[in-house]
Amino acid sequence: MTTTPRKQKRFLTAEQKYDLWVRMLTGQISVADAAAEAGVDRSVITRIRAVARDGAIAALQASKPGKPRQSRVEAGET
Repeated sequence: MTTTPRKQKRFLTAEQKYDLWVRMLTGQISVADAAAEAGVDRSVITRIRAVARDGAIAALQASKPGKPRQSRVEAGET
């Protein structure tokens, strides 16, 4: 029985992941096309989408409505 050699793992930078995510979000590229372009499996792209979604939700939950308060130093007080 012959085995096919495994592909070498491909690591994407955060910027590459973000670029793919934005392009998928705006409909410029599909999951399959993003995976082919990046040279990774579609499950990797699906995971990137899930992580981006979870990160965005966490950031929005942590943000407080309204203008941020100025510290005394920023306001010119000492």
